[in-house]
Amino acid sequence: MRPRRLPLALVSGLLVASLLPAQAGAADRSYSRAYLMADEGNEYYWSVDPDDPELSVGTISVQCGGTVWGTPDAKPCLHGTDINNKQNIFALFFLPATLFDAPTAWTSAEPIRFHLALHVTSPLPYTVHFGLQEGVAQLESDPATETAPDVWEGTLAKPGKIDGSAFVMPYVRIRTLSPVVAIDMKTAGRTWFDLPHAVPGHSVPELLARSTYRPEAQSFSTPQRSFTFNDSQWKVETFTGDLTVARSFDISLDRDAEFLYAWAEDYESPLVYDLAKGRSPESRKATEGLTLELTQNGERLDRTTGSPGKGSTTSSAPDVPAGAAQLTVTPVGTQASSAYKAYVLEVFGPRTLASFRETFTADTMRAVTIATCPAGTEPVPVTEEVTTFSVDLDWDTVAPGLPKWTLRYGLPGVGDFPCGEFGTGDRMRFTYPTDQVWWMGATTSQDSMTVSHFDTVFELKVRYAYTPLPTA
Repeated sequence: MRPRRLPLALVSGLLVASLLPAQAGAADRSYSRAYLMADEGNEYYWSVDPDDPELSVGTISVQCGGTVWGTPDAKPCLHGTDINNKQNIFALFFLPATLFDAPTAWTSAEPIRFHLALHVTSPLPYTVHFGLQEGVAQLESDPATETAPDVWEGTLAKPGKIDGSAFVMPYVRIRTLSPVVAIDMKTAGRTWFDLPHAVPGHSVPELLARSTYRPEAQSFSTPQRSFTFNDSQWKVETFTGDLTVARSFDISLDRDAEFLYAWAEDYESPLVYDLAKGRSPESRKATEGLTLELTQNGERLDRTTGSPGKGSTTSSAPDVPAGAAQLTVTPVGTQASSAYKAYVLEVFGPRTLASFRETFTADTMRAVTIATCPAGTEPVPVTEEVTTFSVDLDWDTVAPGLPKWTLRYGLPGVGDFPCGEFGTGDRMRFTYPTDQVWWMGATTSQDSMTVSHFDTVFELKVRYAYTPLPTA
């Protein structure tokens, strides 16, 4: 394997160095203030740019506790219990929308200072806290002081650092004996935290403006996938087979690949969707699916298990060295026999893939009082030169009720979020430099009310921004 950059090498600067007005006119600016922000899909981010156009919502308003699932316009609020203190804890977490270029640290003598424009409605007393989650570890402030009506201030004095070794998210937490609270927080420049020292970095608008590498636009499409490329450092190998037996196909890598992205297409839409559209039913859509496995030198690079009812499967592996590799397609289900096409996209350049679109299906989901979240996800490969990428989810559905979906995903070193725990939007941005494959899919939104069973065709669109080419 080629040596990789540390997965969070820049994340340290990411979260720890982002807070105060930037030095005007500087090509590479430093920041010590970061703002807590929100987008129109009820997703929350932190940024050094209070005017980021993607984060224009001025107020976060959430009802925490009680029944959320199936309630129109409900917004997620993470709810836990402090068993030792017999308290309910309600929290809002913020994903990075800024990338920093250097690590930073704070101490009890030089703490993080925070300013929260926050109104809490609670029938019982409560305390307000600010914190940072690094990986799975959390640093939380002492109770904040209400320095003016609906203004809470304090310090995070527990020593910590952001050095790229963990994904970091700031959070606001309410502790109370009350089972329910309402939170209204002003965003768009009115809630922030200050680091003790300024750190060089870039907001998302700056990262997008710096991503200018497009020397040779190209594209490739199949019935269920389409790709656009910035240069010609890619190729696709195509294979055909049928689902009577497992079949292996040889992949010829004449040089190191940034990643392999393999998929097989059997059918485009699921059975229940077809029936509701008045189409002739195809029984194979209820009985067959396919599993993909990528291997090299007898070692598994990745394996994605399919299921009956899903007509395509995707697998991906990062940092694959030159040499022979294999793609194995295995039938899943009963009476599987139909023909399929399989493809392997080989990307050799770290800035080559500009965007891609894919359609996929998912099995059973439910958002009526108690949620049932699907397990299926799709790979999103990310190279070491990616600074930020956006993921958009669309759908065509015949599901009953009030169907609505949001993204499910995993955060590196943090965990999986299969039920739309953070928001209800159909678009998210991830600003986190890590050379790996992310896994993302669709899940019912908490503010929807529907039962979905193979009745929806989803579309996932991903667009990348990259570091600029080094200057001579």
